[in-house]
Amino acid sequence: MKTTLLALFGVVAILPTCVSAETVTVTIKNYIRAESDVQIKGYAEKAGGIGRIFHMREPYSVVNQTTIRGNRDTLYSMAVFDLTVPVTIIKPSSPDRFQSLLVISQDHFMPVLKHGGGEITLTMDSVGTRYAVALFRTFADPNDPNDMKAAHALQDAIRIQQASPGKLELPDWDMESFKQTRKDLNVLANRLSDLSDGFGKKGQVDPISHLMASSYGWGGNPPRGATYVGVVPNNNDGQTAFQLTMPADVPVGGFWSVTVYNKDGFFTPNKLNAYSKNNVTGKKNP
Repeated sequence: MKTTLLALFGVVAILPTCVSAETVTVTIKNYIRAESDVQIKGYAEKAGGIGRIFHMREPYSVVNQTTIRGNRDTLYSMAVFDLTVPVTIIKPSSPDRFQSLLVISQDHFMPVLKHGGGEITLTMDSVGTRYAVALFRTFADPNDPNDMKAAHALQDAIRIQQASPGKLELPDWDMESFKQTRKDLNVLANRLSDLSDGFGKKGQVDPISHLMASSYGWGGNPPRGATYVGVVPNNNDGQTAFQLTMPADVPVGGFWSVTVYNKDGFFTPNKLNAYSKNNVTGKKNP
């Protein structure tokens, strides 16, 4: 199943985040790991700890944005795992609704992308790093209460099995140098028309694109999961109105979406609650 996105995730103990005492300056060389750790910390905080899954019941919040270039066409579910103890994830079958599972390592590699139902077991050897993020995307129409209810049920059908959640021990990344490095990389990434070869398994990505993708779209799908097309229109002054007409037969197995971000790659809250349209929520021509 391929998605097209335009413009451009028993009893479990809740443990606090542990960080190293020494602050680590972020540079181009360690940026990927720093970005991943920042994401991991943010997701763990949302979930109330590691080793447990957190479901977003509403579209991606424009108020509390953790990840750059999020999408509001799907409901996110996420979990952070300490793979010193293997974890098994059981994904429900969803033939009539898009739901994907993307596993992301601390080095921003994606060893697993799964759309069908079934179970997978993650270990440090299979993922490549101690910590991993499991990111689910479940399609939902926020304008249809019954559709939202069905999407929530599919989220609730996700299961995880892990003997012990472990603990979260991350470096204390210096946020000032982190933000500056991210900003610098995004300037360069904006000049690239295609970063699709920056997402995927270790050994299957272009190193330069991989670095840029970690900044420009952390957690994005590999090419077989999604196609991202970034467009900056002429007269992009915030005042000029634009109209986009999509063909009726876009060749996708999942869905297509048009999403608008600000210059930094995040949503700008607005009174119209207007951020994206897709093949379900978009206005169809007569």
